[in-house]
Amino acid sequence: MNVDELPSKEYILEFLRQRAEDPPTTMEIMEYVTAQDATCKDKIPLVLRKLEREGIIYKKVSPQKRGFTWMLR
Repeated sequence: MNVDELPSKEYILEFLRQRAEDPPTTMEIMEYVTAQDATCKDKIPLVLRKLEREGIIYKKVSPQKRGFTWMLR
């Protein structure tokens, strides 16, 4: 899967820039990207993991939000 070809990559990065002060959860990212584009929701976690492996983003466990939160490096 080439992440650069997926429109969801740009939506994810845009959302993470907007939410730098309050990092979003995986579900919040999925809701945002799905509202912007009719991309299949099940590909979004794959894109997140690919961006993480590339060192563009990282995740942290958030007990308050009960899940992973994602941030730009």
